[in-house]
Amino acid sequence: MTAGSSADTAVKSELRYPKCVFLIAFYEFFERLCRNGIRSVLSIYLVYSLDFSENAATTVYHAFLAVCFFTPIIGGIVADSWLGRFKTIFATSFIYVTGSLLVLMSSFPYFASAANVLTFIGITLVGFGSGVVSPCVSAFGGDQFVLPEQEKYLQKYFSVFYVIMSFSGLLATIMSPLLRSDIQCFGEDTCYPMSFGLAAIFMVVAVVVLSLGIKSYKHKAPEGNIALDVTKCISHGVAMKVKNWRRKEKRDHWLDFADDKFDKKLIADTKLSFNILTLFVAAPPIFWALYDQKGSRWTFQATRMDCALGEWNVKPDQMQLWGPLLLVVLIPIFNTVVYPLFKKMKILQKPLTKMTVGGILGGVAFVFSAVVELTIKPTDAVMPSQGEAQLRLFNTLDCPIVISSEPGTAVEIDPFEISPLEAWQNLHIAAQSNQTFQIRAQPASSCNPALLVQDFNVHISPNTAQSYAFHDGLVSAPQLQFSEKFFESPEKSQIGNGRVRVLMNADSTGEISVNFIGRYKYTFILNGAIAVSEISELVADEYIIELNGATISTTKIKTGGVYTFIVNQAVSSTEVAKYEITPENAVNVFWLVPQYFAITSGEILFSITGLEFAFTQAPESMKTVIVAGWLIAVAFGNIIVIIVAGAQLFENLIWEYVFYAGLMFVSIFIFALQAMYYKNVSLDEQGTEDKSDLEIKEKE
Repeated sequence: MTAGSSADTAVKSELRYPKCVFLIAFYEFFERLCRNGIRSVLSIYLVYSLDFSENAATTVYHAFLAVCFFTPIIGGIVADSWLGRFKTIFATSFIYVTGSLLVLMSSFPYFASAANVLTFIGITLVGFGSGVVSPCVSAFGGDQFVLPEQEKYLQKYFSVFYVIMSFSGLLATIMSPLLRSDIQCFGEDTCYPMSFGLAAIFMVVAVVVLSLGIKSYKHKAPEGNIALDVTKCISHGVAMKVKNWRRKEKRDHWLDFADDKFDKKLIADTKLSFNILTLFVAAPPIFWALYDQKGSRWTFQATRMDCALGEWNVKPDQMQLWGPLLLVVLIPIFNTVVYPLFKKMKILQKPLTKMTVGGILGGVAFVFSAVVELTIKPTDAVMPSQGEAQLRLFNTLDCPIVISSEPGTAVEIDPFEISPLEAWQNLHIAAQSNQTFQIRAQPASSCNPALLVQDFNVHISPNTAQSYAFHDGLVSAPQLQFSEKFFESPEKSQIGNGRVRVLMNADSTGEISVNFIGRYKYTFILNGAIAVSEISELVADEYIIELNGATISTTKIKTGGVYTFIVNQAVSSTEVAKYEITPENAVNVFWLVPQYFAITSGEILFSITGLEFAFTQAPESMKTVIVAGWLIAVAFGNIIVIIVAGAQLFENLIWEYVFYAGLMFVSIFIFALQAMYYKNVSLDEQGTEDKSDLEIKEKE
């Protein structure tokens, strides 16, 4: 009786839910927080802090993703063939931590000279670490269950595991941009060390959490890697096919030539898998090329849009959260409403048909992107073109000035008037080389009589934006004067701020401070009778403008605007005017939501359905190979973006978006043709084929 009770107790103990899987799940949670925390601000960090161009930043961002999705096959081979899953995860985690710490170091001003190198090495190690552990963590969690007794627990575990991954992605996309933009550190308006520092802490916590269960985990010894076996089988089949080519030996399939070294079961399973993998050649890489641009091109697109929603300003990189957010909302809707409706209407019943529609939606998303780009293009900065120069003449006086030229001069100018505290500009002056010409400035009759007509020399250089300012010197000795040349920077902020400089006509030669006071305080220190500040980035907000502590005006800085504030300091009063160098962002950032909706709906139909299709069609022994093939398709998709961005095929992004949409439509058309000729294999057919293969093996 006692022995029987002990046996019952042992069975019950064995069937208890393995608590150590919570440690594995939390490891994955913190690991994804680290990767997504770095990923969500990486593009803007490369441009804003490391001075990368948008094309270069796009290339680096997608190279990082390519590393993330190429290396899972390495993790699978190492874990299954040599180290086992736990040792692979644990050892790689230290590489992961090192990478996150290097990215953190790159964001500190002390390491500015080595920032590029630290960033490249850091994100490579992070991508490698994330890629290697990704196929091992979920499988290691599954190893903790006893099957078939705990099959129900195992199914719930994988569901919870997917939710944890999605939630960590959503949380990181919210937190990291907020830390980047809403905290100031090291004298900067942004604080990337906070974003990257928290990401590194998350990865350290992940390692600690995983370590807590070392004594309680179940470890399965390496049993060999099917992906490696398949690779050897394919290589041998090709080699034997070439060897037997002259003999003209015929086989039903070229893989049959490998039967001298590999068993028929492996060859038969490889044939079945090939039918699926050929579907991954055309459409999946293109779909992922489009999908992963949410963190690059679409984020840069958001920086050129109005990020205000009432009193709340959205960060451009926070728009990425629409992906996981819509995914969480739409998956239940598709499962409970859309798919039952399709079934009732007898449409889109086959998985490959759903995937075709998903691919089309991916192309539609980039059509939306092109339309949005078309609407925001008029508000883009006008940059100096090749063989052209830009010239701006500022009037800092409280009266108009008429500009003209003497007849017969090298450059004749039709007379024009510059109003008080205003500017004249010509953004397209033909200039193949440095030029100098003379202008005549005549103060209006309403000006101080002491201001006489003066001639001034103007120097312009090709491919640059330059400016001059008229001023009247000190009140005690007024005289019309012309400033030294200063250079403009018309481009918009890459992180959705406004860009401001102050141009002051002062009644003093001493130091003057001009403060912009809003949610943050920004101070411009100016010296001299005519002073030009550096250009600073200000968070979009309403500001009080103070001169030496006294309020002189109020203004509103909007996202994307580039402004010069012209200040005229007189004895009795001080006047301020805002001159717009580059228009503010006018198109609201929430016009990006339709393209996020289209790409996310496409992801549900294409990606989730595609994985389900691949798993149901693939033989049991080949599911790892299919996952590896799918992840490699993601990696190749990012390589496509790297090639397009690196080649700089399109000066106008509208045509780049149209190109991607067209590429998606063409590839999905090829996919639809493949689907027409694909023969579904039922589980019963797989079982029958497996059984027949086993019978053949037994006879042999």
